[in-house]
Amino acid sequence: MATLVEVECLNCGRKKLIPLKHYNKNIARNSKGFFCDLSCSASYHNRHTKLKNGKYIRYRKLAFEHLPPKCAVCGYDVKDVLQVHHIDGNKYNNNINNLCILCPTHHVEVELKLRTICGYNK
Repeated sequence: MATLVEVECLNCGRKKLIPLKHYNKNIARNSKGFFCDLSCSASYHNRHTKLKNGKYIRYRKLAFEHLPPKCAVCGYDVKDVLQVHHIDGNKYNNNINNLCILCPTHHVEVELKLRTICGYNK
């Protein structure tokens, strides 16, 4: 049986047991921490973007304060599901003109360059 290591989720704080080999693999990649699932990982990364000067900006909050709270393509408006897209692809560029609110389906389509929206396709 594999040896298990207890880790704490960076997003929600829940504790989880993971195999030692997964723990060592993440440490070798200089991982900043662990998440209990993909949902917590997405939630954490969508909440904060670390700027080069070390400060955090909540680009999701910024987008929802200045943009209509609905998908720019289809108008879907369930805020907890909506995602914020960086138009130029630079996650450090949190200028409001570089942010666009999309539903998960249209966000994936834009990322895969299947759809152009919010200025240009990136």
